[in-house]
Amino acid sequence: MKLVKKLDDEVDVYSAGLTIHTTLDQDAQKQVEFLMNDEKSPIQFSDDKVQTGISVIDTKTGEILAIGGGRNKEGIWASENYAFSTDRQPGSTIKPIIDYGPAIEFEKWSTYHQLKDEEVDNYSDDVDLSNFDDRYRGWMTMREALYESINIPAFKAFNEVRNSQGDEKILNFVRGLGLPYGDTLLNSDSIGGNQELSPLEIAGAYAAFGNGGIYNEPHAVTKIVYPDEKKVVETKPESNIAMEDYTAYMITDMLKDVINHGTGSSVDVNNLPVAAKTGTTNEDVDSWMAGYSTNFTISVWTGYSEGNKSLSGQDKAIPKAIFGNLMRHMSDGVETADFTKPDSVVEVGIEEGSRPAKLPSDYTPESQIITELFVKGTTPNEVSEQYDQPDPVEGLKAEFDENVGL
Repeated sequence: MKLVKKLDDEVDVYSAGLTIHTTLDQDAQKQVEFLMNDEKSPIQFSDDKVQTGISVIDTKTGEILAIGGGRNKEGIWASENYAFSTDRQPGSTIKPIIDYGPAIEFEKWSTYHQLKDEEVDNYSDDVDLSNFDDRYRGWMTMREALYESINIPAFKAFNEVRNSQGDEKILNFVRGLGLPYGDTLLNSDSIGGNQELSPLEIAGAYAAFGNGGIYNEPHAVTKIVYPDEKKVVETKPESNIAMEDYTAYMITDMLKDVINHGTGSSVDVNNLPVAAKTGTTNEDVDSWMAGYSTNFTISVWTGYSEGNKSLSGQDKAIPKAIFGNLMRHMSDGVETADFTKPDSVVEVGIEEGSRPAKLPSDYTPESQIITELFVKGTTPNEVSEQYDQPDPVEGLKAEFDENVGL
């Protein structure tokens, strides 16, 4: 137990009369319990065996505000606590962390970076990689691939960065976000099909994107005060720079589109500036939603305790419903600032469909110009010639007949 190690050896934490300062938000905790267990909850579970784990933390500090350990329990700590359980594959919630985050961090890809969604033959000898709808879309931007949660571009991004930078750089990136990855990577890591993580670990990693790239380990205690205030033990973990601010902002901007018109477009967040990602695993065994505002980060997992039973369509939607409800509830009456674009990021108008990215010409229709984000110093300078000005008409002759029209 980390806290016990910070105390004097002779101290019995259970009888020493210590005052422990915790981070729990009682209102948020009550709402979590209401959503999970109250018969009046707006969240509809298909049966009593469907489980859910919820972790809510402060985006800026990593303080744990609320925990949903599971449904139909006598106490929050009874049996397995699904908020802390680390035996669930994260599905597509891992894509910003292991695929696109490193691509921006190390390769300085723009949000317009082109990836081709097509059949691949370098994923596995015995498993074919497919998308959720078993179709290919051709060329698409990294932004589109992320907010539509397309598997093949995610794997391609992972593979390209892996070949360029090596496994260790990617592993150091994800470890810097508090995720306990080992020494090797598998292709299936690119779509969340290998490493098992907890809602709390996912929340901690996502909060770093919302906090300008600064990671704070999720924690529930800020300090311990000895009797008579003779000694105070500070327990807040140190903050760590996990990534460049351009990586954090560009991932965040793309994840906002998950809510705007992507796989999370059905989630009601009252038009708050929120970035999020959905995720499912093979056979719909696990369903996830994780995301953040500048104030709160929420990670929700749903599945069966057995870990091998598929969720119904109704139950797959539970993480979205819980996420939206909690974000609205906690943000009510609280000012929610939008994410601030750092100086390291530049917005550029790009002619849609150009590959590589090209600037629009004076004749590019407005409907063909999209705004994308680039790391400062990497913006394109070539102007597209797709819509050149037509040559002036020459050599025409006209004759006037005064009798015409009379």
